[in-house]
Amino acid sequence: MNLESSNYQEYDSDEYNNHLTEFDYYNNEMIGIISVYYIISKVKRISASKAMLIIPITTHNALISYLNDSRTIVKGIEQLIIKKPEFFSNFNQRFLSSIELSVNSILILIKLNLIYIGDDGNLNINVQNKIHLVDEKKLSLLGVRANNIINASLSVAELLTEETQNLYLQMRVKL
Repeated sequence: MNLESSNYQEYDSDEYNNHLTEFDYYNNEMIGIISVYYIISKVKRISASKAMLIIPITTHNALISYLNDSRTIVKGIEQLIIKKPEFFSNFNQRFLSSIELSVNSILILIKLNLIYIGDDGNLNINVQNKIHLVDEKKLSLLGVRANNIINASLSVAELLTEETQNLYLQMRVKL
């Protein structure tokens, strides 16, 4: 087969790097794994469609900082969107650009036996597994950004307790 006549396109390393975005470097599987694992560990069980919302929420630094502020009291997604619409103005774009990262992060957690897919199709924390993602004594080694996500995980988990359809509607996710 002649590669020149096929649809195969070869990139040199500079061209390839130009196609990568800041999202590809800054938001990687490790951040995704931490985000998904710590939020599921708070709720114990979550639908896959809600799990797909985790990374677009947790990779928004301003939103995570806001949720980590001790003065912040969030009563629900609707109230948060009204109070801070700038956090959600590009949510659909963030959602779409994080689909691959979300799926990869979930699959890695399943492969590590930290979460599993239940008979009902929900993602569940594997309480049988005595291994945790990171030893509590070593959390500081993950860095500030990962620790901010971990610290905000309970607040994010509480946001995700609403009905799935309402979450997607409120955040204006277009499938």
